[in-house]
Amino acid sequence: MTSRSCTCILVIALAAASGAAAIAGQERAPGISLDAYTITADQFEGMLGGPGEWSGNVTVAGADAKVTCDRLKVWLAADGKEILRARAKGNIAISGRYLAADKTEWQIVGKAESAAYERESGQGTLEGSVTFEATNASTGAALSVAADRLTYDVNTRRFRFEGVEQPVRGQWREPAGEAEPEAAGEPSEGEQPESEP
Repeated sequence: MTSRSCTCILVIALAAASGAAAIAGQERAPGISLDAYTITADQFEGMLGGPGEWSGNVTVAGADAKVTCDRLKVWLAADGKEILRARAKGNIAISGRYLAADKTEWQIVGKAESAAYERESGQGTLEGSVTFEATNASTGAALSVAADRLTYDVNTRRFRFEGVEQPVRGQWREPAGEAEPEAAGEPSEGEQPESEP
């Protein structure tokens, strides 16, 4: 997920879409464009100029990200091409790719109960039993975090996890490695050392 799609993903989760930079590494101005995403749902209600609200089995999908939720409301810019604000509620699930500032690619999976995105502040927020997992696409190392709130800032590309009712819980997992070789001179299990004469 690019920082653009991460935002998108948050936003989209919020409309979940909260955006940032392309996986190819080309930076774009903060903001969410609808041209790269498709929204499907059981129902849509609104005006052509927005706001618009999708409900029932909502899915927002793009090349690098996918978000599902129960309800999604989006407010558009005057040109109808960019998201100014978005709100999502219910069973939010996010998956995609994120390209970090150092060009490391991460596979992202997250869940929450509600989400919001504001273009003016450049922030996307997930709230309510938030779970977040990022796995390094090259090494397999992974970071898992559980919190009450996750905020992503599009401009600084920083994540902030907060505990409101419970403390933030995090876990770092190194990739599974090969079995360590036995130390030289030590007998393996079941072998008996030779006795000296």
